[in-house]
Parts: sequence; C-alpha cells; structure tokens
Amino acid sequence: MKAVCEGLNVSERRACTVLGQYRSTQRHAAVVKSDENALTKAIVQLASGYGRYRYRRVTGLLREAGVASLTVIGKFLGRRSAFTYLASNCLCAIILGIILNQIYLASEIGIKATIGKAGEIIPRTLKTISAVILLFLMANVIYHEAKESHE
Repeated sequence: MKAVCEGLNVSERRACTVLGQYRSTQRHAAVVKSDENALTKAIVQLASGYGRYRYRRVTGLLREAGVASLTVIGKFLGRRSAFTYLASNCLCAIILGIILNQIYLASEIGIKATIGKAGEIIPRTLKTISAVILLFLMANVIYHEAKESHE
C-alpha cells in the first residue's frame, strides 16, 4: 500500500477506496504467535488421520497430547490470567507437598518406606470408598460421552 501511495502520489484513504480495501487492514499488522505453526501442524495431522472428527474431538485429542493446553489456556483466559493460573498451580503443588511432608513427619512414616506400599497403609474402608467414587466418576464420563455422541 505504501508503494502505491508513494508511486501515484495519493493518500492512503484514496488508494484504499480505489483498491476496494478497508483502511483498517492497512494499519494493523498481522501477529503470528510463536506456537501457532506447531499447533496448525498438529491439527492438520489429526484431521488427516481422523477425517470425520469434529473440532471438539480434535481439540480433545490435542489436550490429551498436551499440545494445545497452554495455547488454549492463553487464548481463553488471556496472558495475565494464564500466568495467574499457572502460578497458582505451582503454588498449590508446593503447598500441598509441604503439607504432605508434615503429615509424614507427624505420623513418623518414612517417605522411602511408603513408595510402592501405599496400599498397605490406607485402611480397607477408605480403599473401597475411593474405588466406588472412581467408578462413579468413570460411569459419569462414559454417560456424558455417549450422550454427546448421540446429539
């Protein structure tokens, strides 16, 4: 556009009118995100492999693979909120680790002694309740997936 304006010695407004373009298209440069190309390649690869999948299913596959998680979080929440989200996840992991360490120290259980043997420490009733809750959650997911596929 600059070359047209300078070559013909006309204003940007006049050049855009003659060419049939909006002036706003000349003022805003396209911004390509750094991870956009990798995400596009992953989407094309999944779409070519699973041609009949809709966008929600492809997005789900990308989330499972961990490709789009930060991109999706950044897109929906914004940069500041995404940073807050990630920082709060890190903070919660550290705090819960400290709490777990204090529980181990208070109950005089060695961490090395519990690796691979957590099933022996947990009471049988708690195991049963946890298994029932897990089965309920799995059935709930299967029900909603089946319901969504029928719609």
